[in-house]
Formats: sequence, structure tokens, C-alpha cells
Amino acid sequence: LNQSVNSSGTCFTIINENITLDCNGFTINYTQITTGYSVTSNGYNLSTIKNCQIIQGRNNAANSYGIYLRNGYNSTIQNNNLTLSGATGTNANNYGVYLNNQMKSIIYINNITTTGRQDYGILYSQSNLTNFTNNKISTSAVNTYALASANSYLNIIINNNLTTTGTSAYAVYLRDSGSNNLTLNNASTSGTSAHAIYVQSSNSASNIFDSNKITIRGASSRAIYLYGMVSNTNIIYNNITALASGDYGIYAYNNVNNSIINYNNINIYGTGSTAIVISLISNYNNLTNNIIYTNNTGSYGISLTSTSGTTAIGNLIV
Repeated sequence: LNQSVNSSGTCFTIINENITLDCNGFTINYTQITTGYSVTSNGYNLSTIKNCQIIQGRNNAANSYGIYLRNGYNSTIQNNNLTLSGATGTNANNYGVYLNNQMKSIIYINNITTTGRQDYGILYSQSNLTNFTNNKISTSAVNTYALASANSYLNIIINNNLTTTGTSAYAVYLRDSGSNNLTLNNASTSGTSAHAIYVQSSNSASNIFDSNKITIRGASSRAIYLYGMVSNTNIIYNNITALASGDYGIYAYNNVNNSIINYNNINIYGTGSTAIVISLISNYNNLTNNIIYTNNTGSYGISLTSTSGTTAIGNLIV
């Protein structure tokens, strides 16, 4: 681009292979009147969107998309700033970046901010072998998702800053998604019942969470929450801080099996909080050499209930 552009709905539709949209720092203002897309592509490969200032043009917009790529591969989304300001009283369902059936994409150095209810910073569905690196994503309403995945595998998520401030929000949400590697990320939540990393379902196997910094500030929240037949998760070398009452550092519940939970540093501050919970027929998990600080007389180190074959060795609880 050599100037800023705007549209009542959609601004750019990619309809060919190997297209580069370089905004050179100019602005795309979309969805000013009706639902639309800043940039969209369906069925084309090797698309690049970079150096764009992307603004959702209506404060009460819903069901709109900053960048929506589907049914393609080897696309790059680089160095963009996206600002979405949807409705907060009802579900906005806006998306900063949405990848649907995209393979081998690179998503890096993007800054995404959303303020609408049930907005998504990044959602990737049926999208594999994608690299998410050095992105900064912030959501600030109820039921929002900084980074969410559905039916996606073999993705690398490294060195991202993922923040939510609303009730029942998620910094990372993985559903039916396996063999993903999350390393060196900063994930934080501030709302009640908000979870920094949430993993669900039997297809969510063999995920790795390594050397992440995780902070939860709202009550009844979980830093890492594995739920419902999740298996072979590797949780190692993470630094976890839980600041409110009724919080959990690592919570494995309902048939969560064969997890490795080793060498994590967990600080628990709230009354009724617990550093590690393994519960409800969650078996053959390994807890080794974790360091746990219980900074309140009403907080607990490790709780094992309704589990068999689970081992806890060499853990330090202070």
C-alpha cells in the first residue's frame, strides 16, 4: 500500500497464488458498516500479509475477521497490528487472525488486541505444522481467547505474550489438538475462573509445555488445566504463579493419564489453593523434582485422589 484504505465491510480478497500484501505501515479500516474481513483468502497458497495497521471500524461489530485464511498452505502473517473493539454485552465473536485448514503457516511479530465478548486473538482450526512466534495478544472481555486451537496438530508456539483480563477467559485453549509444542511463552489471566492453559479431549495427546511463565490473578482459576482423557502431556520447567484464592497451579482431572510433570517452579498464594492436583481416574502420571511454595497457611502442595500408578518423587514443598 501507499495509502490507508477503508471499507464498509471487506477490504481485500486474495484470489491468486503467491500474493504479498505489504501495507508499509498504512491502515486497513474494515467492517465500518457491516460484517466483513480486513484480508481474506480461500484456496490459495503462499499468501503474505505484513506491515499492516488493521482496525475494526465499529465498536459494536460482531462476527468479523481481521485476517481469515482457509484451505491453503505456506502463508505468512508478519509484523501486523490488529485492533478489534466488538460488543461486550453480547457475544461479539470477532477474530484477529483465523486459520481454517491452513498448513505450514508462519505467524510472527504480530500485535493483536481485542475488547469484545467471546473474541479470539488467534483461532486456528484443522491447521497443522504452523509456527506462532513472538506475537503479543491481549483480550479484555468475558469468555475470550488469546490463542485457541481446534483439531490442530504439530504446531510450534514459542516466545509469545498471551494475556486475558476477563472472567472465564483463556490465554491458551487447545481442544482436540495434539503434538503441539508451547515453549518460552508468557501466559497470564486476571479474571475469575480464567485459565492460562486449558487442554481438553482424548485427541489432545502428546502436547509439550516447556519453560513457560504462567501467572493467574483471578480466583478459582487454573494455570495449566488438563481435562477429559488428555494423555501423554509433558509439563516441564515452567514457572507458575497463582495469586488468588481457590487457584490451582497444575490441575489434571477426569482420565488424564501418563503425564510427565517435572522440574516446575510453582508459587501458590491464595487460601484454598493447591499447586498440583491429580484427580478422578487420572492414572500413571509422574511428578518429579517440582519446587512448590505454599505462601498461605490455607494452601496446599500436592493432592492425589482417585488415581493409581501415579508417582511423586523428589518434590520440594515449602
